[in-house]
Amino acid sequence: MNAEPFRPNDGNPGVNPALEESLLWKFLHDLFRPPTEDQWNWLRSDPARRVWQMLSKGVEQSVPADLPVPQDFSHYEEGYLAAYDVGFPAPPCPLQESHWRPDQPTSGVLHENILFYQHFGLRVRPGGSLPPDHLLQQLEFLSVLCVHEGTGLERQDASVTAQFARAREDFLARHVRTWIGKAEAKISDLPGFDWQTHWVRMVRLFVLP
Repeated sequence: MNAEPFRPNDGNPGVNPALEESLLWKFLHDLFRPPTEDQWNWLRSDPARRVWQMLSKGVEQSVPADLPVPQDFSHYEEGYLAAYDVGFPAPPCPLQESHWRPDQPTSGVLHENILFYQHFGLRVRPGGSLPPDHLLQQLEFLSVLCVHEGTGLERQDASVTAQFARAREDFLARHVRTWIGKAEAKISDLPGFDWQTHWVRMVRLFVLP
């Protein structure tokens, strides 16, 4: 299994591969933002569709070439909530690491994520609705790490570059890679969650290529 980070223009002169990777994580983060009409309009916009198409070219036939999203806002909102947010005792596919790691205490998983963020001067927003082990938090953190790694590359600071590259790989290995494959396997087996499955699969393809 190839565990190298996604670097679409790696090796091309003038391209900062870490900053390119930060845009990947930023797009995947934005894909899963809570369902609002503004978010739905963004998902259907040409810029969002172009990025999805570019990413889909690198993963063969695993996901559709066009960004899958319902053409009706109410269906999109209901489908998002039904897949990721609503259910008893849990949604079909919670976007939260601790749900998929029942062998680990929830408090421990949350604390480990927080420690990563704090080590690099970040913290979960006080009063925020998202737990620290939510996919949105994790993807945002990966994007930030890549920005810092890219800054090190631009300044030709090998120490900074290596520090943030190691941090990105360590965070992926200790956290995102431990659960995203399980989430994809679960939702792909359930009827009625086609586009939601493709979204989770797109993340998995770049976390566990």
